[in-house]
Amino acid sequence: MAEPARRKTGRGPCRAPGCANEAWARGLCARHYQADYRKRGPPCGRHGCENPRFAKGLCVKHYQAAYRHEGPNCRKRKCPNHAFSRGLCVKHYHRWYQKTLREHGVSALKSLPSRVREGAVRR
Repeated sequence: MAEPARRKTGRGPCRAPGCANEAWARGLCARHYQADYRKRGPPCGRHGCENPRFAKGLCVKHYQAAYRHEGPNCRKRKCPNHAFSRGLCVKHYHRWYQKTLREHGVSALKSLPSRVREGAVRR
């Protein structure tokens, strides 16, 4: 197998065993640097969890669980679910998203003008 092309930066190969990629930071390629970065740091703030911290003192699993189950409720009337995006729960957000795409005949929100993307959701 051919060796990957290296830019002439003087960094040399990645120091991870068996990796022929160019070193990017701390003697590691981007892939191995990111893996090493995730392992560093204190453990999650939840009792008994030894996973590394991700954000707000929690690991990825606990942070996502807290994000999904805490915070304001959906802004649709009588919906008890927690808000996910644009003040709506997952169910109402996806309904709004699909309806908006159908109405404007596009395949992605970024194809729409900002005034439409940022429009208020009716209650």
